[in-house]
Amino acid sequence: MKIGVSTKIILLCLGLVVFTSVSFGIFSYIKNTQAVTDSIVAQKQNELNLISLHIKSKIDELKNDVLFLSSTPPIKGILRASSNQGVDPIDNSTSKQWKDRLATIFKEIMHAKPNYEQVRFVGVQNGGKELVRVERQNSKLIRVQSEDLQQKAKESYFKKTLLIAPGKVYLSDFSANREFGKIVYPIQMMLRASTPVFKKRQEPFGFIIININYNKIFSEVSQFATKEDEYFVADKKNNILLHSNAEYFLKHPSEKLQNFSLYYPKLSNLDKRISAIINSEVVMSGERLFILKKLRYNPSDQTDFLSVFLVSNKESFLGQIQKRSNESIWFIFVLTVASLIISLYFSRYLSVPLRQLVLFAEQLGKDKNKTKTNKINIKSNDEIGLLAQRLNQLTEELSVKDLALKHQKEALDVSAIVAETDIKGKIVYVNKKLLEISKYSKNELLGNDHRLLNSGYHSKQFFHDLWQTIKAGNIWKGEIKNKTKEGNYYWVDTTIYPIRNFQGQIEKFIAIRFDITERKIVEEKILKETEKASAALAAKTAFFANMSHEIRTPLNGIIGFTDLLLEESHRDEIKEKITHIKECGEGLMIIINDILDVSKIEAGKLQLENISFSLKE
Repeated sequence: MKIGVSTKIILLCLGLVVFTSVSFGIFSYIKNTQAVTDSIVAQKQNELNLISLHIKSKIDELKNDVLFLSSTPPIKGILRASSNQGVDPIDNSTSKQWKDRLATIFKEIMHAKPNYEQVRFVGVQNGGKELVRVERQNSKLIRVQSEDLQQKAKESYFKKTLLIAPGKVYLSDFSANREFGKIVYPIQMMLRASTPVFKKRQEPFGFIIININYNKIFSEVSQFATKEDEYFVADKKNNILLHSNAEYFLKHPSEKLQNFSLYYPKLSNLDKRISAIINSEVVMSGERLFILKKLRYNPSDQTDFLSVFLVSNKESFLGQIQKRSNESIWFIFVLTVASLIISLYFSRYLSVPLRQLVLFAEQLGKDKNKTKTNKINIKSNDEIGLLAQRLNQLTEELSVKDLALKHQKEALDVSAIVAETDIKGKIVYVNKKLLEISKYSKNELLGNDHRLLNSGYHSKQFFHDLWQTIKAGNIWKGEIKNKTKEGNYYWVDTTIYPIRNFQGQIEKFIAIRFDITERKIVEEKILKETEKASAALAAKTAFFANMSHEIRTPLNGIIGFTDLLLEESHRDEIKEKITHIKECGEGLMIIINDILDVSKIEAGKLQLENISFSLKE
């Protein structure tokens, strides 16, 4: 079925609109998804920053409180009383009175800070026994009696606290609260802050230590986060210390802390490289968004840090993405309908002149002789009108060029033998001149190989070189002896041109030949006469050479014997005659040598010699 121009324009416009709309929709969806995701990630990062600031503020508050307690008057009074047999020399207060006052301060600060589970003053000289201890039991603040005070010398924080400088605070690892060596249930995650108290500059007397319950601190974090999100805190070993989901501790009630990669397998890769993360990181994994913030809280140990995680489900923001996507879909739908209406209008506007152009092109292809009179009658000022004008100009130019090409072809056919072959050597075109000289008909030549005209005069290597040259795209020139259908021979001066297509590939060969049979016959006759003359000249040269040699042999004997006679003869008149004979012989020798030199010149074998001679003689 033939599709019209207007239909193609409509389909083209519709296709472009659909393609553009789909591309825009996909791009919009990706951008909306990214924008919503970035917005929510930024929102969650702000929430996480608030959580981290809250946790850090509580740690800073804990450090300040432990330093404050270490500098209260009861601490100083206990130190003075311990150096004066249990009585403070300033106001005569006993150590027990100062401890009671210190316990009161402990209760007051624990009353103000409900997250504090224990506040203690631990001695050193008494083997690490607690001096004052206030703890929270069932929401009540209880001062532990002296008989229930515990020895803490074996605890890890005991020695570590005594190693730090005055005015510094030691922060312990997060661990479950233990009493008398056993974990207290329900599990209470404790962080201990302690600072040493010195009797003298280098003599520690004891230390103040506060246990803060981080389970309670984390419950305060809920004000900064949405209900759908989870939060958890991990130590530098990636163990979960605190979790917003209460069911987590029901799943992991054991004493050993759980690595977050066990609870969140998607974070297994993050588990290995978390120490290298500088500040924060965002991880999209499956249907969850993980945001991490590292919190360095321990000034005494710069390698210690907490990892605060926010875990959010993607479902919480898919609704926003869907809403924006729906808006984009409606916009695309309206754009598609509007584009279809516009394309219908313009297709009619453009299809009429386009049909005229098509009909003109078809007519031009059928009858080239009418291109001079027929023209496209389109007078619009747009590109189609300019195209019509250009086509009218081109038809006139083509007519002129076709006529000139026709005359050139006629002139070439009159004087030259023209043939075309495909890349395999099959003849696809011959002119009348070739038919006349070869005596073959057109049907006998077309489709056949040029070997049909081979005379057998040239070697296989000759034709191999010819084909290698033209297949490489080079022009070949030479003389070829061919054979007619009747068996007669004729010579042609041949030039073969490789013809390339628009892709630069050879698609055919054009051979232009000129009949040089008469010239070759003349050349052959001249060659034979030349050979005869050369043979005669060679015979003459050989004759002169042999004759000169045969004459010089006896002549040398005559000259030699004259020399002997001159030496033996004593009569002047005889010497004169002999001398005359010698001079005649030497003159004859010069003539014979000249004849021999002439023969050498004709044979091309004359060699010049450089001989010294007397200029005077």
